[in-house]
Amino acid sequence: MGNDRVETFEDLIAFAETRSDVLALSLTGSRSAGFEVPESDFDCALFVVEGTETEVRQELGDIPGALDLRFFTPRSFASHAEWGSDLAWDRYAWFIAKFVVDKSGGELPNAARQKGLVPENELDDWIDGSLDWYLNQVARSVRCITRGDETGGRLECAEAVRPFLQAAFAVHDRRIVPYYKYLRWELDQRPLVKFGLGPDEFAGLVLSLVTSGSLESQRKTLELAEKVFKAHGFGRRFEEWETSKWGSRYFADR
Repeated sequence: MGNDRVETFEDLIAFAETRSDVLALSLTGSRSAGFEVPESDFDCALFVVEGTETEVRQELGDIPGALDLRFFTPRSFASHAEWGSDLAWDRYAWFIAKFVVDKSGGELPNAARQKGLVPENELDDWIDGSLDWYLNQVARSVRCITRGDETGGRLECAEAVRPFLQAAFAVHDRRIVPYYKYLRWELDQRPLVKFGLGPDEFAGLVLSLVTSGSLESQRKTLELAEKVFKAHGFGRRFEEWETSKWGSRYFADR
């Protein structure tokens, strides 16, 4: 096949379907989640049989710029974006990847979806550490606010959002935080039901921490977080931080 045959994503699909050395073709990025605009690139990946990547690349030749194409073998994909690695930021992209060609019997789509989950053996430490970080930020924020330092208080509160979201998603089937571009969409697709809030309410709660960082918004979030995480076996950090005393110490009559 000459390189003039692969000019569009449809051409790439046809290439993947007819090649015995191609195992799968996936889309990631905005086109996998329905966020594309006409000028969006096609972020895609070809999964090829071990030892055939060079041949497949040569057969494809030059790829048009609109096709942002990556190559993986099953082995290289297994080690890609490992938990805690420098490329771990790429894991969510695979959680929402769309496989338009799959000859692996579902193995590669399943492996991709696992990238978007906290490993089972890391889950407890991940949630525990995220809660410790979150509570530390809340404590810093409310101390600033009660001392009249609004700037410091709001910045510390904004920094509390990330660990709160990490713990909130992880307690729901080990999920990781989506890219913020997809946060609202993710809440619609897979609501965080353990918080008892609809997508709009949960998004509003998070936005209140970013936009105002008020004591009231922090108190509301803290009380909800404590209720949810204690109910699911993650109460240790709340006890260590003595959050039961924070009502009178930080939030009373303010």
